[in-house]
Amino acid sequence: MIGMRTLIVDDLPDMRFLMRASLWTDNVLDITDEAANGEDALAVWRESKPDVIVLDMQMPGLSGLEVAREILEEDPTQAVVMCSAYMDRDDVAEATKLGVAACVDKYAITTLPDVVTSVLGFRLRAQS
Repeated sequence: MIGMRTLIVDDLPDMRFLMRASLWTDNVLDITDEAANGEDALAVWRESKPDVIVLDMQMPGLSGLEVAREILEEDPTQAVVMCSAYMDRDDVAEATKLGVAACVDKYAITTLPDVVTSVLGFRLRAQS
């Protein structure tokens, strides 16, 4: 999927590195923007219009769910993948209701390339 652009949002620099490395190693994406908080994520999203956003659910300031809500209200077709080490049923239900494409447990971050590939493949088929 060369040429696909992603926005990785996590308040932990090491986690952003792991996500980026995982996606690059599997040749899923080759253009990556990053943000360390929700406010920056919204600014980068509006400027770069990524193909997919990988978004931490729990961050200081705006939470991942708040960021997803704002983005998906502006662009319901935006592909958003939520990640969390503390995923609970209510958060997943809320994310699904908002239109988030998938939720990934950070403890299973090695599945991220497959999830993103699946989400982008579905999105590309739906647009054609």
